Formats: sequence, C-alpha cells, structure tokens
Amino acid sequence: MKIMYKLEKLTDDVFNDHHPNFILEGMYWVGRYISSPKVGERFRFGTGKDHPREHLYTSIVTKLIDKNTFKTKNSTYSLKKLIDDD
Repeated sequence: MKIMYKLEKLTDDVFNDHHPNFILEGMYWVGRYISSPKVGERFRFGTGKDHPREHLYTSIVTKLIDKNTFKTKNSTYSLKKLIDDD
C-alpha cells in the first residue's frame, strides 16, 4: 500500500487567476511531502522521483486553517491523503 497525497489549489488570493507560473485555482497534484505545512516556511510537494523540477513550492505559509487546509501569501490549498492499494 502506497500513501500519496492530493494537493489542490482552492483559491488564488493575489493574481486573479493570472499566476505567473500558471498555477491556477482548481489545479491539483498527486505526490508526497517530507514535512507538514509550517507557518513561515514554503511548503514543498514532490510529484516525482526527487528531481528538482518535479517539486512544487508554495509561497510562504501564513495560516493553518485546519488539518487539511492552509493559506499561503498568495493562495489557499487543501492537502488530502490518498491510498493506493497496488
């Protein structure tokens, strides 16, 4: 059993859906992370095999809303556990 996570961008609070890196509301990624989101740090989410281009880095986390939702300087994200029964 592999545990994976789904990171979804819930809101774009700054760029009005014109993000310079094209990370738009509703987009999501499936992968893993090393540590939970922490206020004052960027959240790193890995979507591949430890290749730098296969990681997503959020802007600085500003608020932990609940155990599955956090706010960054620019956006709001949800992080949900998925289980793959391969």
